[in-house]
Amino acid sequence: MLKFMRKIIAAMCALMIIFSLNCAAAKKLVAVMPLENISGYNEEKVAEIMTEQIIAAIHATGNYTVVERTQLGAILREQGFQNIAVDPSRAIELGKLAGADYTLVGKVTMAFVEENPTATTIQTIGAALGLGGFTETAGGFIPKFKGRIGFEYRLVDNTTGEIINVKIVEGSKSGASVASAFHNSCKNAAENFLKDFAGTQSTPPPAPAPSNDSDWGW
Repeated sequence: MLKFMRKIIAAMCALMIIFSLNCAAAKKLVAVMPLENISGYNEEKVAEIMTEQIIAAIHATGNYTVVERTQLGAILREQGFQNIAVDPSRAIELGKLAGADYTLVGKVTMAFVEENPTATTIQTIGAALGLGGFTETAGGFIPKFKGRIGFEYRLVDNTTGEIINVKIVEGSKSGASVASAFHNSCKNAAENFLKDFAGTQSTPPPAPAPSNDSDWGW
């Protein structure tokens, strides 16, 4: 009886290991290239922050893993890119060097933070009516700044070279400061990206390019 139980336990352990390996093997590997910032926005790390949010969103799907940034950074430096925006014409090559199934390349096309008009209006009215204290308290519940960011991305199958997804994604959120409004907008854009990316299949219907193909070098 004891031997029989041991055999059952051993068989269950083997099945669990096989199941875990199959789950790991089923996850596709994505190389996320550093985004290029062409928005004109002066935030020092606008592209880097948005890239990090995209990576976090891809991880959140549970269906994909992402090439480690240190590994990808080493490959980029080796190829002379110094971990900055990658020439799209070489994206597949670099993705393959990283051992990835897919490569994502993109660019930040729009980014800005402005004062929230609602908060500004409340302050103006309060000042005119001599209600500075009240408006200051009320203003604490209304974010003073509103940010917005947009980026284009392409997802490429490294095996076939096929562009399997092309999208423009935007995000907009408010915050108590310029920095928080910007970060919240990036996070919102990543959430919107996730909604689309989570349903990405290996052979989706073709999507129209958001901009001139020549801009991407493909």
